[in-house]
Amino acid sequence: MTSRFFRRPISWADYRAVIDLVPPPGIDAPEAEYNIAPGTHVPILRRAPEGEYAPRHAIQIAPAYWG
Repeated sequence: MTSRFFRRPISWADYRAVIDLVPPPGIDAPEAEYNIAPGTHVPILRRAPEGEYAPRHAIQIAPAYWG
């Protein structure tokens, strides 16, 4: 199932100003998109588990696939 929505461009600094996000090393902030289709990368915010690049329980962004 596809979802029609618009996501404006948001910098890592914008994320950091609102939530305590630890951005992934070497990854650019997500670009603005409209109508994200199945099979595309969609950013997901989650609490970091043990052993990730972010400290445990910090908020991190993790790429995922739909479908």
